[in-house]
Amino acid sequence: MVVMSRKIKAINESRKQITSTSLIENHRSSDKCFTRKRSLSFSILMALIIRKSVKSLQNVVNEAMSWLDLPPVTASAYSQARYKLKHSAFIELNRTAIVETVYGDDDYHKFWGFRVLAVDGSKVVLPNTDNVRDEFGTITYSNGKDSEIIGEHPYALASVLYDVLNRIAIDARLGKAKAYEIDLAVEHLAHTKAKDLLTMDRNYPSYRMLAELTKSQRDYVIRCSAASFSVARKMLKGEGPDSQTAILKPCAKQMPLIRKLGLPTSLKVRFVRVKLSTGENEVLVTSLYSEARYPTVDFAELYYLRWGIETFYGLLKTRLELENFTGTQAEAVRQDFHASVYL
Repeated sequence: MVVMSRKIKAINESRKQITSTSLIENHRSSDKCFTRKRSLSFSILMALIIRKSVKSLQNVVNEAMSWLDLPPVTASAYSQARYKLKHSAFIELNRTAIVETVYGDDDYHKFWGFRVLAVDGSKVVLPNTDNVRDEFGTITYSNGKDSEIIGEHPYALASVLYDVLNRIAIDARLGKAKAYEIDLAVEHLAHTKAKDLLTMDRNYPSYRMLAELTKSQRDYVIRCSAASFSVARKMLKGEGPDSQTAILKPCAKQMPLIRKLGLPTSLKVRFVRVKLSTGENEVLVTSLYSEARYPTVDFAELYYLRWGIETFYGLLKTRLELENFTGTQAEAVRQDFHASVYL
């Protein structure tokens, strides 16, 4: 009942926000847009973008106009009108109607008293147009045999900050094709708060990432790769106890950047080893030092929760067909992305 009540509140808040004057004024491409009463109003354009369908664009527009008892418009008119609306409208709608509604009180799911947030990135295939290529960049691909490069295609790097227990996308970014996952993850930190616990996979446990989290006073649990910290490498081989603390320092090559960013030059961390169902060892680096409060035996369950962000990306790319973009310009790509995250 609590979950259903929240959904109803989010839907009602969405209805209110999508027709609000402030949303229109803050997220139109110019002051001249949406000043006259037209069939393709701001709220109808928002709804059409959110409604994204596998049907032809003209069919989608025809159906919407028929339901709303409005004069018909062409797919071309819709395609032109959508660029009067900024993609940031969907970001604000998600924040006000979903995030602020769900966390309006303290009645939401937690683990050890923490809101468990996963961060992960995923490559997104984009429309192959000049505008999109210029905006996001491309990634080359080879023939797979002798690694000869045979072409390139535009991509984006999506990064999402996702509450795995409450199934809420708190923040989402769409970076360039060759964006650095750590940079996007650091940008998410502005949308976190005290008593958040961030979980990440093996792409993230760099000294800089841990230092950024420490500077922001955010707790974390991150899976280590076989190429990460020396303590983790030994633990992955089965050496030493299952839980141990260590002091980390940046290597000489990293130190100038760490100092430039004003990050701590030493970190106290805890390494925890858990055994997977396959019998393999998994090593996690965490800021949760206390064995008494945070038993080693519970970390396997905690880290498994991170899988929720994988299923979220699966939902975006399969059921919501994220990569089936409804426009060929970079702004249409951003609109579709943030509309799908909101939805």
